[in-house]
Order: sequence, then C-alpha cells, then structure tokens
Amino acid sequence: MIQMLVDKGADVHVRMSNGDSVLHVAIHHYTRSRNLLEIVKILVDSGCDPAVCNSDGRTPLHIAAIKGNVSLVKYLL
Repeated sequence: MIQMLVDKGADVHVRMSNGDSVLHVAIHHYTRSRNLLEIVKILVDSGCDPAVCNSDGRTPLHIAAIKGNVSLVKYLL
C-alpha cells in the first residue's frame, strides 16, 4: 500500500503540526506491524529524511528506540 501511494506521487515530505514527519507517524502508529521495517525502508528510499527532528527534538530513531523496535533502530543507525 505504501509503495503504491509513493508511486502515485504521495508527498513523503509532509509534516504534521507538531513537526512529525511521515517516518515519525509510521513508527509511532505501526510499531506492532510486521511490515514496519519494510514501510520505513520504502519511505527512506523515497526521500524521507531519517534524521529530521519533530518539535520535541526527536528523530524517527528516537521514536523507534522508545517503542523498543530493535531491528528498526539498527536500520536507522
């Protein structure tokens, strides 16, 4: 689904009012998804910046670490 949206021109650079990027939102809301790493890889390959900070100064890596997603933390490092 994510790949299809990206292929159709979805804006992967959009930000929420709190500064969260698409990566922040994906990691925050799909933590328990078996496909989260694949989703994050698609988003990064499509131009999402994994080092972008939200208004709290947190990057997607911070969110992944808080959520305890070790494989995602390793990927983002």
